[in-house]
Formats: sequence, structure tokens, C-alpha cells
Amino acid sequence: AFPNTGFMGVPLLVALLGPAAAGPVICTILADLFVTSSLTGIRVREMVREGLPFLAVSIFALMLITYVPEIVLWLPNSMGYGLGK
Repeated sequence: AFPNTGFMGVPLLVALLGPAAAGPVICTILADLFVTSSLTGIRVREMVREGLPFLAVSIFALMLITYVPEIVLWLPNSMGYGLGK
């Protein structure tokens, strides 16, 4: 935490590192979509439409973790590190 500001640095790190960690996953998924499309003959648009609910859940989870830091800090706090206090 930054002293005398009331600002916690851990939620900021979660907000910055969450999307950065999702980047390589998205590139891998796109490559898989194109390979699967060429092997099966199913259009990429159809596969993307089927995967949109999973994308929505992932975005929701990222927003929840970013804006509710207690979720991320629960385990370290329960182990006695006290990161969010």
C-alpha cells in the first residue's frame, strides 16, 4: 500500500497483469480456431458464435477480480501476509 494515500497497489497490479496474462491465451485460441476451421470445414464465424458465452464469463471474471480485490487477497490474508490492509 502507498502510505497516507489510502491507495492499495495490489488491485492495480491485478488490473494490469490480468489483461497481460490473457493476451497469449487469446493468440493461442485464435490459432486453434483457424486450424480447426481448416480441418473440419466449419466456418470460423460459427465457432466464434459458440464460444461467445465462454468469452463473456472470462471478461466477467476479469472484471470481478479487478474491481473486488478481496477475492484475490483472501488467500494471502488468510495465511497471515496482510497484503490488502
